[in-house]
This record gives sequence, structure tokens and C-alpha cells, in this order.
Amino acid sequence: MILRKEGDCHVENQNCYRRWRHRTHGCEYCWYEKTCIRGWKGIKKKVGDDVSMKYNTIEERHIGWDILRIMLAIIVFAFHANIHLHLTFGILNDVVSVGAFCMTGFFMLSGAVLYLRYGGQRFQKKDLLKFYKKRVIGIIPLYLVVMLLFYLDNTFSRDDLILLPAEMLGIQSFFSGSFSFGHNGGTWFVSCLLICYFLFPFFNELIRGMRTKEILILCICLGIVDIYSQLITGRYGFAELYSAPFLRCIQFMIGGAIASRINRDAGKVRNSIVIACALIIAIITAEVITSMVRADAFHNATYLQRLAMYDVVAVPGFALLLYLSGQLKATNSKCGGVIARISGLSYPFFLAQFFTWSRCQNLFVHFRVENNKVKIAIAFLMCIGIAVLLHITVEEPIRIINMKDSKKD
Repeated sequence: MILRKEGDCHVENQNCYRRWRHRTHGCEYCWYEKTCIRGWKGIKKKVGDDVSMKYNTIEERHIGWDILRIMLAIIVFAFHANIHLHLTFGILNDVVSVGAFCMTGFFMLSGAVLYLRYGGQRFQKKDLLKFYKKRVIGIIPLYLVVMLLFYLDNTFSRDDLILLPAEMLGIQSFFSGSFSFGHNGGTWFVSCLLICYFLFPFFNELIRGMRTKEILILCICLGIVDIYSQLITGRYGFAELYSAPFLRCIQFMIGGAIASRINRDAGKVRNSIVIACALIIAIITAEVITSMVRADAFHNATYLQRLAMYDVVAVPGFALLLYLSGQLKATNSKCGGVIARISGLSYPFFLAQFFTWSRCQNLFVHFRVENNKVKIAIAFLMCIGIAVLLHITVEEPIRIINMKDSKKD
């Protein structure tokens, strides 16, 4: 948002620096009243009562980011299906086999979405507590339910009991090597997200008011730190950074920095041109990664060095995709609503994979399923079914309760 000049405040005998030009509507927004107080382009009425509404309404939603989230979730699913069920995906097999690089895009996208909702806001104590409460309620309940179901479905050992408090607090990713314990191989990203959410208000204060040139320099510096940290980790055999908060927070901040520039250029380019450019970038990124997979240097490198190789391509590739897809807005409310709902299932879709692979293996053996395409279809449908069930039974009731509490506040 662009800070306007000091002027007469709506509060009598005071001046106010809290007037901003609303990104989407073009009207004057006041942080004190949390509403648009003066029309700018013929808009004379109040537009909304919450900053986050500018992303939540279908008409204003950046539908390109929803599509990107869906695609990343599918690639990660295919990557896990390749590992656990040994399924193949034809010409996409080389890209799928290194699908872990998509988590880089996921964290960058998460940072971008969060900045678009809260970017530029000055967090007072009350706002800060409300922000943290909303973030925790958004991911912790489902995480705890999945953790409980996991331990009911598997043997619960003494080591699991010792690690349980750290897992319940979501701080297990701070401990190097926890990735291989219990469910942390599939829930480490929850811990990293919580840490990113905790740091967001400080990062938001850092980049608030930065110019485009300064944002670009910041993104380049963060990208260099991302790649360099993985190179020295592989070179000297340090503890892996794949599930480390340090690496994921850097990627999260890159996404937030990109989002701070999105609305300045939104609407300047037609959707068809944006889609074409995004497809070209995605194809080039996939082709480069595929070439890296087939190269001798890639096979001779350690796993950690390979991750650094991915990020050399993935970080700039996803940065361009984020910026381009951020220009794409929903033109059809029904279509946008469907895509938004599917995108909203990405979190339970990730966690549903815990309960998909072992059941698919038993199903394939019991019914003697041999066809690769049939196996893919069964695994995908089962994962979606479990994700929808988790969403309906856990996420939706929590969301309704949270909405009621917000109205009381």
C-alpha cells in the first residue's frame, strides 16, 4: 500500500498517518477504523471492515496463486507416490523424481499469500495477538488430529513420548535429525510454517516502505544465501537443511517480498499473456531440472548438493512464476470459487498422504492391481477422499468456531 500525506484525521483535533490508498478499490483506507473512509474513484461507500478481505473475495482473489498451489501439491503427491508405491509418470518421471524442490515453491507462495493479506499493516499488541491466534488455529488443530491418528495407526514408543511435547508445540524442526523420527518426515513443514508465521510481523516491518529496487536487491541477496547455505552444507557434511527453519524462512521472505510488488502492476497485462508467459517459465524450469537429473555431475553429487542444484533453478523459476501468476485475477466468480476451494484442500491433502500409501499397498496386493495408471488413479482418489474427510470433520468446524469468536471480538 502507498502511504498518503498527513492530513486532517477523522478523530477530532488530531493528525493521522494511518491513511492509505486501498490497493484494489483505489479509495482511502484508515487503519484506525479498519475501513475505507473516503472514495477515490467514485466509490463513496464503505468497502470492507478488514484488510484481509482484499484477498478473500473471489473477484479480487489472485487465482493464479491458487492454480500454482494446486500444481505444486500434485507434483509433491506424485513424488511421494514414486517413492512409496514405485509408480511412474511417463515423460514427467524425471521431474517427479526430484519433486521435493516444489517445497521451495510452496514456502515462497505461503509468504506471498500472507503478505498480500497483511502486508503494510502496523501490528499493535492487540493486532499481533489476533494475527498469531488466527495463524495457529488455521494449522495446529488438523496437525494435532493427524499426529494422534498416526500414533493410533502405528506403534507408540518411549522415544515418541519424549519427543511428543516438542511436536505438540511445533518446534521439532529446530532439532537437527528429527526428520526421520515418527511422523516428522511428513509434518516438518508445519513446524517451519509456524516459525515463519512467528517472524512475519518483523519481516513485514522490514520491507514496509521499501522501493522496487530495494526489494529486488533483497530478493537476490536472500536467494544467494539460500543456495550458498546448501552448498557449504553439502561440501562439509553439515546437518541437512531441507527441513530446517533457516532455509524455509528465507524462501518464505522471498515470496513475501515479491508479493509486495504484485498489486502495483496487477491489471496491466492481459490474462492470456500472463498464462502464456507462466507456462513458458514452468516448461523452461522443468526442462532445466530434467537436464540436471540426466547429467553425470548430478548423479555423482551428494543428495544435499543436489538440493542446492535444484534451488539454483527453483528459486528464480518460482520467483518469476509467483510474479506472473500474481497478475492473474479471477474473471469468473463460479470458476474462481471452485479453484479456491480446491486450493484450500492443499493442506489436508499433504497430511492425508500419511494414511494413503500403506492402505494402497494393501489394496494393490489384495486385488492384484498391476496396471500403473490404475494404481495412480486409486492412490490419488484415496488421498483426495481422506483430505476431504479431514477438511469436513476438522478444518470446517474449527473455521466456523473461529468466525463466531471473531464476531464477538
